[in-house]
Order: sequence, then C-alpha cells, then structure tokens
Amino acid sequence: MKNLALGKIDSYKGSVHIFTDASKTIDNKTSAAFCIPNISIEHSVRLSDNITIFAAELCAIKLALQRVISNSDKNVCIFSDSYSSLQAIASGKSNCRPNLLLQVIGQPRQNLV
Repeated sequence: MKNLALGKIDSYKGSVHIFTDASKTIDNKTSAAFCIPNISIEHSVRLSDNITIFAAELCAIKLALQRVISNSDKNVCIFSDSYSSLQAIASGKSNCRPNLLLQVIGQPRQNLV
C-alpha cells in the first residue's frame, strides 16, 4: 500500500504537493491541517468540538484550496487520505455536510482527482 501511494505521489512530481489531514481527540476536539513540505509551510486550525471527522477533513481540503487560490500560480496536487471526502467532492453530494461541501467545490479549480 505504501509503495502504491508513493508511486501515485511521484506521478505528480511536476506539481506542488499539499497534504491534508484532520484529527479528533478522545474528548471530541477536532482540528484540520495542511502542509506543503517543499516550501516548509504548515497550517492548522482548531475546529468546533464534536464535528465529524468527515467535516474536519473537508475543512482541511478547503484550507488547502484557499491557500492555493491566494498564493500559487503553479500546478498543485492536493493529497487527502479521506476517501469519503474525496467521494463527496467527486459526486458533488453529501447528506452529512452539504453546505461545507458546496464551499469546497465552489472554489475555483481546474481538476480534482
């Protein structure tokens, strides 16, 4: 699995890589983050308590998109480990957080893989 992931990442070596993630503690505190390793940028935010990890993952992707829109003129690839968030973005549908999804997919973009 690791080799498959590294191979996929390597196939985008001409792009700026942004990695997103979200987390939730056992006491239901959530956060969302992204990092851009090749330019040493890390950004995280504390989110509202008790939101789902799905919503937190969408927030992480939204933060990454906002960074790209305001600061990049290069090709960018955003990597996420949230299959459910990526499915929702691809389909444009979410029963759980439709307004948040609309904020994410409403961002100008060329191609979401």
